[in-house]
Amino acid sequence: MSKINFSKNIYLQAKRASKVFDISLTKAKDLLASAVYQCHNFDDLISKFESNSLKKSVFGYCQIEPSASDDVKAFFEKNIDNLSCQFLKYLSAPYSHVALIRAIYRIFGFEVRDEVLAVESSFVFNEWKVYPGIKGNKHTVFFKDLMVNDIPYRIIAVNVVTPDSFRNHSAFEVQTLRDELSKYRYAPIMWRDWNDWEDEANTFFNTIGIGSAPHGEAFNKLVQPKNGQQEEFQFHLSNLISSVAKEQVVGEIMPVQIGNYQYYVFGYPISHESLTESTMNFYLSNEHILNERCVFGLGSGLICFELFEQSAEGTCISDNIEYFAEFSGVFDCLKNVEFQPITIGGKTYEAFFRPCMTIEYERLYSSSLTLKEY
Repeated sequence: MSKINFSKNIYLQAKRASKVFDISLTKAKDLLASAVYQCHNFDDLISKFESNSLKKSVFGYCQIEPSASDDVKAFFEKNIDNLSCQFLKYLSAPYSHVALIRAIYRIFGFEVRDEVLAVESSFVFNEWKVYPGIKGNKHTVFFKDLMVNDIPYRIIAVNVVTPDSFRNHSAFEVQTLRDELSKYRYAPIMWRDWNDWEDEANTFFNTIGIGSAPHGEAFNKLVQPKNGQQEEFQFHLSNLISSVAKEQVVGEIMPVQIGNYQYYVFGYPISHESLTESTMNFYLSNEHILNERCVFGLGSGLICFELFEQSAEGTCISDNIEYFAEFSGVFDCLKNVEFQPITIGGKTYEAFFRPCMTIEYERLYSSSLTLKEY
């Protein structure tokens, strides 16, 4: 690439930065010069570039653009953490690490790959076990045990039916199901076999427009629990989801996709004796915690590790103390729960896993990045 093309490429990087951060091109040029090329401002960058006095460690950024060679792209990938650290000097907190990485990729003309955006604390579960104690539960409720800061937790995944479960249907049919399934307060648990849901959906689509068709009853039989154990479990899950939705106020509960299915996922502490096998141990520090919560990646979605700070005497001192009482009360009704504190960064918490809300997805993946005044 010639010197003229290098100069043009730097200008294009600045132009993209102005769009990514929604700032003027002049300000974007100075930001690029400081954060990427370690110069005082854009004039200083151009001067050093023209005089061949640009630092060797940053010169490689001039070459980065969508059609660059594999070696140049490898240089970019290798230095993405360095770039994020440099940009952080110019951002106002709080910020989303995922949104920042996405922004840096776009400044250099790329769209970030999904694996790069993986949440730092992510679960990779290969084998889930059927949750015991519920009859007719072969394909519906599963569990997996893990440790967080040496405290054992049981993660429960409940197979639910959402419009996205029918993604093999046309966009019109999925939207029609979105409207139809909205009659249920939360996504229905898939107590019946998936083939039964597909058959009911096809019957529903084939009778649209037929006046005598009982559309108001569509799917109602499928959402009903088949026995008392399923009914009790569904009651507790509904209360848990209600507690989360009531506290978070904004947005909708988001299931996660694991394999081909959608799940509501939650988790609670258990005793060491209840652990089903040797398991992974995640270690959290203060840097993972924001506003008394930590987001974990699971499947193609997110779940939240909700923390309630405790005093030395073991009483809740979090601002949302009423939420803690309601939330923990639901878990207290479930099997094998053993409340025990977890220590993170010198503070003691009671902690649970819960489904994330749409707003939490947006904060992580699409948050606005605000520059400091400089």
